[in-house]
This record gives sequence, C-alpha cells and structure tokens, in this order.
Amino acid sequence: MVQEVQQTDGAESDSRASQVEASERLAVRCDELMSRLEKALQSTALSNRFLLPFRRLPEVAKAEAHAFLDCVRAGEANRVREHGAKRAEEGLGERSMLRLGATLRQFCRDDPADEALEAADAYADALLEGFMAGREAIVLREQEQIRKALQTVISRYALQLATAAEVSRTASSILDPAELLPQVVNLIRDRFDYYYVGLFLLDESREYAVLRAATGKAGRQMIEMGHKLQVGG
Repeated sequence: MVQEVQQTDGAESDSRASQVEASERLAVRCDELMSRLEKALQSTALSNRFLLPFRRLPEVAKAEAHAFLDCVRAGEANRVREHGAKRAEEGLGERSMLRLGATLRQFCRDDPADEALEAADAYADALLEGFMAGREAIVLREQEQIRKALQTVISRYALQLATAAEVSRTASSILDPAELLPQVVNLIRDRFDYYYVGLFLLDESREYAVLRAATGKAGRQMIEMGHKLQVGG
C-alpha cells in the first residue's frame, strides 16, 4: 500500500515537472501566441457584439495568451471559467471563442510534450464553458430588461386609454368650454405626472393655435398674454 502511494506521488511529481517544463517552453513563444490569437480574433470580429470595438482585439489577445500560460502553470479551471464569463460580458461572440480554442490547440501541437496539448484542450473547454454560462446570464438579463420595458409601454398605453375615456366622460357632462378645458389639462397632468400641460385651439381664421387652457402659474400667465402659435410655423 505504501509502495502504491509512493508510486502515485512519483507519477504526479513527474507529470507536474513535465507541465512546468511545457509552460516554460510555451512562455518563450508568448509573442507568437499573441500574434496568432490576434489574427484569430480579427478573422471573427464580425461575430462579436457591438460592445467590443475592433481596436481592443490586440488587448484581448494579449490577455488570453497570458491567461493560458498562467493556466498551464497553475491548472486552475475555475479561474478559466470566470475568464470565459468575462469575455461574454465584454462582447466576444461564440465564433471568436471557438477560434481562440482552435488557435491554442494548434499552437500547442508544435510542442514536443503531450502536456501542452492537454493543457490547451482543458483551457479551451473551460473557457468555452464559462463563456456559455456568461452568455446565458446576459440573455436572461436582457430578456428581463425587455420584459420590463414592454410592461412599461403596456402600462403607459393602458393609462392613455383610461385617460382618454375619462376625458370623454368629462366632456359629455360639462358643456361649457371655459369649465371643461381647465379640467382636461389638470386631468392629463395628474394622470401622467407632467410638469406642464397646455391645450391649444384654432382661432376662427384657422391661422393660429391659441392657448386656451394650461396648468400652473406659468400657464395662467401665458393665457393672459394671449399666447398663440402660427399653424405650420
């Protein structure tokens, strides 16, 4: 039993040593990796969301290169998943993520150690897994925003219909315009929480729209001044 444990520890130690050696060889080629990743991102730039401008692609390529090399050294898949979710938030598209993974695998095929390609496979899979989880969260968030926006529009439209009906009832019960119009503008102001509401009627010549009712002190002053607007002006 002790011998089996020692053999296991020895195998893990050898594997770790090979992984470290592979990470050191790959680190020497970091500039080459960044260049490959940048070209991969540029070739799939149209699949990205508008949030990610083209000029930021070199920055993303550099960050991905260093994140991959760190992963090869440390092998922390959870951090890679978080990295993938971050890329989704930044605006990378699925095609770009797949191309990144393919580029990393191709880059590591040139390394003599199997550990490099295994690390690339593990990194690409974890990165894509985190990206998909991040994108799902974005879709759910945007759906909720759309739902709330639609609900606001529907509520607003319902309020408009209810106010129109109330104005109609008021108009049918009050025949004197001098009494009706002030009630209408106050009703509209209160229902929609407007700061100011004014109501214009055409004069006899139909050349001017004359302010006949308005809310607040400013509205009363404009009525006293005979405020009017030229039709089509």
